[in-house]
Amino acid sequence: MINNIAVYRKMKNMSQENLACEIGKTRSYISDVERNVKNPSVKTLLRIADVLEVSLDDLLNRKLDFFSNSVRLERTKSVIHDK
Repeated sequence: MINNIAVYRKMKNMSQENLACEIGKTRSYISDVERNVKNPSVKTLLRIADVLEVSLDDLLNRKLDFFSNSVRLERTKSVIHDK
């Protein structure tokens, strides 16, 4: 899972310890999530997004995924129409 948790956390000048305290987790848990060692639940991701004041899409870098899927879809359409 690609995530921007560390990026947005640092933009808010927030430590892993501060974020962990805000969402009721440990600093080591936040570290594991940022390094993709652990996958947080949707509920935890929503809490993190709320604390960092970002959308879940931004937190998970979904805009890039959407763009990649759109490009793939356009390529597929092109192949179909070229036949």
